[in-house]
Order: sequence, then structure tokens, then C-alpha cells
Amino acid sequence: MRPWVPAAALSLISCLTTTLYFFSTPESLKATSAMNSASDAHWGYWGAPDADFNWCEPDYQDSTFVAETWNSATSLLYIIPAVIGLMNARDYIRSGKRFYVLLGSTALVGVGSTIFHATLLYSSQLLDELPMFYLVLSAAFILKYRDGRKGDIASKVAFAVAAAITALLFLEPKDSALHTVGRGFLTLGFTACFIYIFYASCSISTELHDLGTAVAKRAASDVSSLFELSFYSFIFAIVCWIIDIMRCGWLHTLPFYPQLHAFGWHVFSAFGIYPLFIVLVLNQEVRKGKKIYVDWRVLGFKGAAGGGKHD
Repeated sequence: MRPWVPAAALSLISCLTTTLYFFSTPESLKATSAMNSASDAHWGYWGAPDADFNWCEPDYQDSTFVAETWNSATSLLYIIPAVIGLMNARDYIRSGKRFYVLLGSTALVGVGSTIFHATLLYSSQLLDELPMFYLVLSAAFILKYRDGRKGDIASKVAFAVAAAITALLFLEPKDSALHTVGRGFLTLGFTACFIYIFYASCSISTELHDLGTAVAKRAASDVSSLFELSFYSFIFAIVCWIIDIMRCGWLHTLPFYPQLHAFGWHVFSAFGIYPLFIVLVLNQEVRKGKKIYVDWRVLGFKGAAGGGKHD
């Protein structure tokens, strides 16, 4: 797959998702939220939702303390790739601070998303969105300097800006102009990083193959397969996210509500993160000359972390 293909596909999809997320909540979702409100005798422990989105799953249907049961439960899945990634790659990423930021942010997405869907409060929405931003930002910088360059200054500037946006969103009132500007930067920054991640990841296979060694060529083949696994998982997840938002009313007319946000977006996006993480680690180690291979049985690695180099 050529790098422009996933970049173009995600750019087109992002035009829709960014519009839905930042500029215009679909009327069908607003109507469903109103229906949820009217059907509930009370809002539950956390009170009336004030988040930008009240998702399609009915509120407080199963518990007084959890607004969206299935969305909350499946959010915990994001912790799994973070834990497995650390277990399988800890010997390879000891000197890579960005990898730890990536894994830590992934775990925090799980925690923040769970809190968000359980409460539907705007403050908890930020606990979901901000770790996602740091996740894609760290992955983008790992890929930007995948050839071994440090990029410390650019990285520090980018994360300083991210920290400033974080402070702005927490300190400024939600309806203030500055807060809106901060959300705009957050949304556009996330989208740009997300598209770049898939563009750059798709380029790695060709770059490794061009190194010419047997280990690098085998890694190139593995990277290609891992990338496609991740890319198609995310495409399916995003489509589920869009349908759950745009066709919410219709979904509730089906014999059973399919929980597309929970079992589509959460499950498949959580699954899609891990193959990309393997690609990043594999690329780093092969470029260092290490004899390292993908163990497809466990989606881990073969080869000693400090092991020999290939010729």
C-alpha cells in the first residue's frame, strides 16, 4: 500500500469526523439525547450531562452511578495494549521516553474514557480527549524522527504547546473564546497527527526494505502486515463511530441497539493501537542493526534486546 492511500482516505474521513466533533453535533443525536432525558426519572448520581456529546447509548439504564454502561466498560480495553506493549517491549524502549509517553497516554485514554462515559460531564470529557492528543503527538514524533535523529527541541516545543492547551482547557470557562480556540487547536492537532501517523507508518515498510539486509527485508514484510491490520481496524472503528452518531435514531428502531460506539469504535480502535506500536519498536530496533523479529503467535518480539547486529 502506498503511503498516500491511507493518508488520503483518512483525510477525507477526517473532514466529516472533525465537522461532527467540533463544529456540528448532528440533530439526530441531539434529539436522542433529549429523548434520553425525557425518559429518565432522574439523571443519576452525576446529575445532568454537560459534555459536548451525549452518546447514543441510553443514559443510566443499568445503574444510578454509570451513565453509559457498555461505553464505560469497553473503554477499559485501551489499558490492554498499553500493558501488553510494556510487557513485550520493555527491554527495547528503556531509553525511549516518547514510547513511555505513548504507552502511558494509551492507558490514560482507557481511564479517562471510562470516567467520561460513566459521568457524561465535560470535565471528564477532557480526561478522555487530552490523553488521546498526547498519544498521537508522541507517536507522531517517534515517526518523525524514526531515522535516528533526536528532535529534542522540536519535541519539547510541541509538548510545551500541548501542556499550554491542557492548562487553557482546564482553567478557562467552557463558553469562553479562549477555551474554544484551545479546543480548535486540540481537534486540528489531533487530526493532523493521526493522518501523519498512518502516512509515515505506511512508509516504513519501503524504508526498511531499502536497507537491503535479510533482517530488514523480513521486518519490512512484517511491518506491511501489521500496518494493514491496524489501518483496517481503525477504518472500521471510525465508520462505526460515524454511524452511531449520524444514525442514532435509526439504530434505536432496530430489534436491538448494536452498541456501535462500544463494540465498534472502542474495541477496534483499542485493537488497532497495538500493531502500530509493534511497528514503531520494530523499526527502531532494525535501524539500530538489531536482529529482531515479530513473533506472530503473541504479537511480540524475538531476539535479545541487547543482542547482536545484522550485517
